[in-house]
Amino acid sequence: MLRTGEVIAVREVRLFAKKALVVLLIAIGFPGSLMLMASAANAQEARTATSMAALKDKTAKLGAPKI
Repeated sequence: MLRTGEVIAVREVRLFAKKALVVLLIAIGFPGSLMLMASAANAQEARTATSMAALKDKTAKLGAPKI
């Protein structure tokens, strides 16, 4: 059977382990999310450039602007 001091020690170890796990997840997750955001932005730029080229082609076929 655990004594009062041993129970407190076990709780402290568990609390420390939980805090260490949270810090580890943040330390791994934050840089990983930054890498994913950067690659998504590059993909979006290429898509935007393609869409703008298509839009310019379509508007050029319409001719000069008229009021």
